[in-house]
Formats: sequence, C-alpha cells, structure tokens
Amino acid sequence: KIVYMDGDLYFTQGAPDGLFDLHDGYPKVAGRMYTKTDMNSGLMVLRPNQTMYLDMLTKFHEFESETGGDQGFLNLYFNTYQQGFEP
Repeated sequence: KIVYMDGDLYFTQGAPDGLFDLHDGYPKVAGRMYTKTDMNSGLMVLRPNQTMYLDMLTKFHEFESETGGDQGFLNLYFNTYQQGFEP
C-alpha cells in the first residue's frame, strides 16, 4: 500500500500508520472538491496495480488536465474508466 501526501501536509498526532489499514478497493482520498466525483489528490491511500498503471499510461494523452497536474488527470481517469473513488 502507498500513502501519498503532499509536502505541505503534516500530522499533529504522530505518524499516520493507521492510514495503511484503510485501503480495500479503489483509491481513497482525503477530500472532495467541487462535486461528489472530484477529489483532492493531496492525501491518498492506494494499492499499486500494474494493470491499472499501464492502462493509465495509455490514456494519459486522451485527457487534458484542467490544472496541468496529477489531480485533473486522476479525476478524469477514475471517473471515466474506473468506478470513481471510495468515499
């Protein structure tokens, strides 16, 4: 499992070890943005999956990220080709 967090995040009560127990399916994200389907990629818990990774690489140029970064691509990819994000 991977816990990804932006460099400007910090935990006030110690290491976030409990986050590793959260993932049991599609990526979990810390916050929703403008709609129920969009997310903020600043904190995510995910499990590496080579098949999904290779699929993401093939579809990378199909989308134009609104932000030019990872967050726009991840929102488009998971909401178009996958089952979205778990709440």
